[in-house]
Amino acid sequence: MRIGGGVLAAVMAAAFLAMPAAAQQTPKVDVSLGYSYVRSNLLPDNGCCFGMNGGFGSITYNVNSWLGLTGEVGGYNTGNVESTGADLTVVSYLFGLQFTLRRSKYFTPYAHVLVGAAHVGGTLYTGTAGSPGLGAQTDFATAIGGGIDANVTRHVAIRVFQADYFFTQFANGVNDHQNSLRISVGIVFHFGKR
Repeated sequence: MRIGGGVLAAVMAAAFLAMPAAAQQTPKVDVSLGYSYVRSNLLPDNGCCFGMNGGFGSITYNVNSWLGLTGEVGGYNTGNVESTGADLTVVSYLFGLQFTLRRSKYFTPYAHVLVGAAHVGGTLYTGTAGSPGLGAQTDFATAIGGGIDANVTRHVAIRVFQADYFFTQFANGVNDHQNSLRISVGIVFHFGKR
């Protein structure tokens, strides 16, 4: 079953890449806003994972039709981590490169590598009445992934999905790093043309 899914994905990717290049204009700047869900393992000693909800905003300056410089800010929160009663907030500030394939006037796939920092706070880290907490922290973070935008008009696209490996290095009393999955959807506004 797994091999069949891989073969299907490879055939779909080959068909997509074989589509003739349409006259898709390259915007100078893309601005995107959206919703994100983060599946995090911030507390490995308390079990595997928990979810956080939040949002993101990013700006990409397109150097040419396939390379862009991206800056992104995201914020994610949960109110009751693993039924502990503690809340958690993570804010990320990431910058890096975005690679875009503009071969279709309908869909724009992209991949990015973003690095920067993330800040963690909330009662899980600052402490509650019964626990001193680990202290709010700002540490290294990176997001590696990509997604697909569906072009609605020349100036607007829907971010159909974006999936990222979201790595952070917050002290957690066990291994001081987190391997999270971030899934996002949103809207993209295109400005200018290259």
